[in-house]
Amino acid sequence: MKIVIDTNFIMSAVKQKVNIINSLEELFGIYSLIVLSPVIKELKKITEDKDSKIIERNAAKLAKEILAKYNSLVVHSDKSNADSAILEYVKQYPETITATLDRGLKQRIVKAVPNAKFLIIRGKNRIMLEE
Repeated sequence: MKIVIDTNFIMSAVKQKVNIINSLEELFGIYSLIVLSPVIKELKKITEDKDSKIIERNAAKLAKEILAKYNSLVVHSDKSNADSAILEYVKQYPETITATLDRGLKQRIVKAVPNAKFLIIRGKNRIMLEE
């Protein structure tokens, strides 16, 4: 099972203290967590942006640490925008589950891949599969 993760999903999970890794293991057992290079760039930008709130910078830093610690697979994308990169990836690998809270991105994915599946955060502490 491949899961591609968006910046807003991991940032929200970190801020809400959701244990992403345990949740994904409970839902899927074995899975591959895919992180596209623009998502890493966004997290890095947030951690370095002095105008960002400290809670945002800390969440981005912790998100990067979680992704590194749990051997997520970083996949290079020529797209500079994370949403465009994720859309392109899901078009190429339509069986991939997308972890995002971005409604606009979800709509774009569903338009391109009608049977797309998504991970969402429910009740501020649970990750669920949305089909």
